[in-house]
Amino acid sequence: MLWDLFCRVIDNFGDMGVCWHLASDLGQRGHQVRLWVDDARVLQWMAPQVSWSADADLGLQTGRGQPGVTVCHWADAEALPDAHPLTPGDVVIEAFGCNLPDAFVARMQRPIPPQWVNLEYLSAEDYVERSHGLPSPVWHGPGAGLRKRFFYPGFTSATGGLLREPDLLARRAAWDTSARQAWLHRHGVPWAPGEGVVSIFCYANAPVDALLTYLITRQQPDATTTHALLAHGHATKLGLAWQSAHAHVAEPPPHAREVTAAAPRAPLTA
Repeated sequence: MLWDLFCRVIDNFGDMGVCWHLASDLGQRGHQVRLWVDDARVLQWMAPQVSWSADADLGLQTGRGQPGVTVCHWADAEALPDAHPLTPGDVVIEAFGCNLPDAFVARMQRPIPPQWVNLEYLSAEDYVERSHGLPSPVWHGPGAGLRKRFFYPGFTSATGGLLREPDLLARRAAWDTSARQAWLHRHGVPWAPGEGVVSIFCYANAPVDALLTYLITRQQPDATTTHALLAHGHATKLGLAWQSAHAHVAEPPPHAREVTAAAPRAPLTA
């Protein structure tokens, strides 16, 4: 199957991370995915294997490097001339209410239109079961007469479930402490067995300073070190600002938890 997946990068990299994860997973399962993004610069560190070149079939600049995935510029979908040969795929995913380009939506008007999926955010709230799978008819604009369908990821059988790589459980079962330590050390985290690890991903207004202060001052019987892995972006900026503000502290208080800031280039899988 051919999938078109549209994603906008707003104020963090979570949307792009989910869409890249989804596109890569579909590609590994034998599908073809066109991932349309409005800011491809994010992929320079998220997916550095992607390289850009002219696509003779599409007549566009596209990025390749992940099996089954073709990265496309959102702006190209907005400016498609009438004579352009691009045809929407079997499934079109509108990620997180990003609003598809009108020029692309107009091409979805055909006798058997593609399945139009409105991918929503993951939540454990009750409304997810009620809302998952609901239709949303389009009454106006180039998509008039088409119908979207809401897809809500979740944690029960009445939701869309969770995105998971086919080999995830096998890799998790094969994971051991020594491999975890080696992985963390490769990313500059001096972790040792028995120490804590916290991964932090957040928005700009998150109280990261309060969390890190709590970790370093909470009273416990032992003095276990806690390493905070800061996701690229807001979490790194807030964490490093906190670290700079506390640089004057010569020694941690009794039973304190040392917090080591690090920004790994890959997600923690331990």
